Amino acid sequence: MKLVKLILILIFTLGFLLRFYNLGKLPNGLNLDEVAIGYNAYSILKTGHDEYGKFLPIVFRSHDDYKPPLYIYLTVPSVALFGLNEFAVRFPSALLGSLAILSTFFLAKEFFPRKTRVALLGALMLAISPWHLQFTRVAFETGSTAFFTSIGVLLFLKGRRDGKYLIFSALVFGLELYLYQVTKVVVPIILFTLSALYFKEIIFKRKIVLISLGIFLIFLIPTIFISTTKAGITRLQGTSIYLDPKPQIEYDSWRTFDQTSSQQYSLFMFHPRATAYLSEIIYGYLSHFRTDILFLGRNGPPVNYSPGVGLMYLWEILFIPLGLFFLCRSHDKKSAWLISIWILISPLPASLTTGVPSAIRTAIILPTFSILTALGINFFHSHFKKNARWIFVILNVIVLTYFFAFYLHQTWFHSMESYSKTWYYGYKQMVNDVIQLSPKYQKIIVSPKIGQPQNFFAFYLKYDPKTYIYTDGGTVSGGFEETRNHLGKYFFQTFDEKTIRNNPESLFVGKPDEFPGWADPIYKYRFLNGEESVVVYGRYR
Repeated sequence: MKLVKLILILIFTLGFLLRFYNLGKLPNGLNLDEVAIGYNAYSILKTGHDEYGKFLPIVFRSHDDYKPPLYIYLTVPSVALFGLNEFAVRFPSALLGSLAILSTFFLAKEFFPRKTRVALLGALMLAISPWHLQFTRVAFETGSTAFFTSIGVLLFLKGRRDGKYLIFSALVFGLELYLYQVTKVVVPIILFTLSALYFKEIIFKRKIVLISLGIFLIFLIPTIFISTTKAGITRLQGTSIYLDPKPQIEYDSWRTFDQTSSQQYSLFMFHPRATAYLSEIIYGYLSHFRTDILFLGRNGPPVNYSPGVGLMYLWEILFIPLGLFFLCRSHDKKSAWLISIWILISPLPASLTTGVPSAIRTAIILPTFSILTALGINFFHSHFKKNARWIFVILNVIVLTYFFAFYLHQTWFHSMESYSKTWYYGYKQMVNDVIQLSPKYQKIIVSPKIGQPQNFFAFYLKYDPKTYIYTDGGTVSGGFEETRNHLGKYFFQTFDEKTIRNNPESLFVGKPDEFPGWADPIYKYRFLNGEESVVVYGRYR
């Protein structure tokens, strides 16, 4: 047991360092969501209101993407402790990501109590997982789902023996509903699955079960209500697969053809309107299990990957099928069912959205894949003769070390240049330079075309939320329509050559193509790939 504890401490330390090393500098910039989360947390800390002036909201409108509140509230103490900066915004994600390593170990131990090696390997695979690291080194709510889900399941399983853990499990799952959109679908299904599988073991703890159910419903019911409000509908409409009219148009053409051909029966048998998007949904669901997505990183936005690295190591492709095979043969059928259902339902919410496959919306699956890899390694290892096992271990250590080193190289070096645009590299320097120039100008006009600059200026200015809400009027328009918002003398609106000529006492910040040829910029900024990003122009230098 001492050796197991020592190995677990070493694994946790490795995972902790991987998540916290240079946390504020890599990725080398904050993206739109991160600065929005940071400034709203700062505003809550200082005033109790968000940027729109709403008191302790349970939905943050932000830039019209209506964020769930939990991660922002978790960021409040972080900002209070470290100040409004990159490290503070990413701290909760990195911390919960590190703790997920421990929860995965203890969950695997609960599933397979006699296989400590599997628990240690599962913790190790999550600690070095490219997928998990990608989302726990940034302020992405999805990175914390692995911790909340694994600890919620672990507490429920412990509740079979000691009922008080059921109450804590309900509390964790209830809070998770306010962490990320997909949890509103996945968490209730997981909790229902747990209740069904272990019904006979918890039914005699009726009082505690009822209390736990009541706690979960207290969290669940408001989320159902929110889903019917403008906030919920707007969020759904912004990502729904039903925004794409092509499947419906194609389906309607088939229906029209059948009608003109007097094949009325086929309208009901083969082309009912309800199934117009069925093939798209199935494609979206299955796409999340494609090998090029999981192991090669060939599909999806740059925010999902390091260059040339998949969501998981290519080496794992050998062991995940073996892990599934072992799971099917496992004597603990309940654990096998639970892990299988967890895997199968995780892509469901994402399959109903645009932009599939989505590593962000399916990251809740992560602990199960780490455990499957561990099961596969253990299964393969157990089928070697004793004398050959050390050869198997050494070979696997060498191969995994190579893949891990390659991932670190791609992340620490190549992602800095390749994906600097994704992380708005240079925006912090731009805002700081504008701050230095601002005393010389009566007004600073910033174009929304550079990518929702209000969030970046509010964050890096550390603009006083009280002044913003009570003097400037707070945020009025969200999304990319920032033309009605201002931070003191910083105004966010489009401009043209005439505007520049008629406002000689103003400083202008915008995209290079927004300025006339005669305008000699004070500053020009480029992403690390050489592409021009932002131009600053004014009469006074």
